[in-house]
Amino acid sequence: MPDFQKDQAIETTDDNLDIKVVIAWVATLGLGIIGALLGGCVGYLAGAGVATLIGAGVGFLFMFLIGFLALGPAKKIIDDAYTNYAPPDATRTAVLGLTKEFSLHVTVHNLRNTVNTEGILAFFGKQNDSFVQIRCGRQMDEDSDFLPGKNPPKRTCVSHNNTFEETFNFLVAPTENTLLVDLYDQDMIGDDLVGTAKIDISQDVLAGGFPQKMGFKLQREEGLLFGKTLKKTGTVILSFYPGDGFPQKVKDRIKTKAPLEWKRLEDTQKQIYTESLAKYTKTSYGSLIRDGTLMTKTTMLYNEHSEAAHFAGTAGTGSATQLEQP
Repeated sequence: MPDFQKDQAIETTDDNLDIKVVIAWVATLGLGIIGALLGGCVGYLAGAGVATLIGAGVGFLFMFLIGFLALGPAKKIIDDAYTNYAPPDATRTAVLGLTKEFSLHVTVHNLRNTVNTEGILAFFGKQNDSFVQIRCGRQMDEDSDFLPGKNPPKRTCVSHNNTFEETFNFLVAPTENTLLVDLYDQDMIGDDLVGTAKIDISQDVLAGGFPQKMGFKLQREEGLLFGKTLKKTGTVILSFYPGDGFPQKVKDRIKTKAPLEWKRLEDTQKQIYTESLAKYTKTSYGSLIRDGTLMTKTTMLYNEHSEAAHFAGTAGTGSATQLEQP
């Protein structure tokens, strides 16, 4: 399949309009129409003519308002407004003192215990053509909508063995509090959502000391329209690292509050650095880690010419992460 066709197929994974919201608005409008009919009848009995029109208008507004408040449209509008204008998370601002935009590196390692969405083909050994999409944005609670920020969705290459080892960089705004990690099975027509993991940036990442190779539960809604339940569909293994320009004072506070996780973070970086030196014998300032390996100027130049062939048949590519000396 040509690359541009793959890109178009991937775009179909974007969220669709919530059917429950549409039904709520239709039901609210239906109540308004019923109110107009009842009000019109009352107005006709009271004197016909203009009284009929006034009765219909009052009846419509009264019943529409009841539906608006009781059936859900009002709650959605209030939730969306709160999501847009609520202040940043107190843990990030008051406890850690992080009030500005910061860079965050997220590494997707692998998947565990994922369900197979290939249907009957799974009995013949067909495996998922898996890729992971990560979005950064804001979500205030489980019922409110996810509002993506300025970062475009980041997607891994397609994997047939559920191993990725790709790192992506996000610029996290003060009001962005959530990472949505979506696992998809790429098909010839469209992509199947296998499951989603929701990660609280302040609690799970910052207050957690930038955890290394931590598992996050993937879930998917299943069931009827008004009887949906969340089913676990696997686990995605991720690591986090503060990006360029992350305030040193905030690092020190995180290190104090989560010393064990921070020690694991430092040990992981030392291990990668040592293995990279052993593999390439030397390094230089500005070297990069990509897919878990040190990228020297020679290898980066080589990849510029071979990347198109190397990533043929994939959903996307990982971004590079600067290697800090321990």
